[in-house]
Amino acid sequence: MASKPGVSDIIYEHSTIEVAYDDWFNKLMEIIDSHIPKTKLRDINAPPWTNGPIMHLVRKKKKAIITNSTYYREKYQSLCQQCKSLICSNYQEYIDSLNMSEKES
Repeated sequence: MASKPGVSDIIYEHSTIEVAYDDWFNKLMEIIDSHIPKTKLRDINAPPWTNGPIMHLVRKKKKAIITNSTYYREKYQSLCQQCKSLICSNYQEYIDSLNMSEKES
């Protein structure tokens, strides 16, 4: 029964170190691709269309509420409008991506 080639076997198979390195690197990438999941972990409680810019606007809205001045009250209203429009557009993109993946399946 033949064993799998080790690192030293890979080096002896090739004439130059560059070719050996390329072969080793390709084998490493194959191992990584086959054993490491490619999905990104996210917060279970957050909707999938929520991203960094939305969370940034939400934090700005909270800060505007806490400061309690007329300037920030006006700023709060504009932040609410920006946040709503961004959430709507991201939600629509999410729904479109689901429809596209469903059509591909």
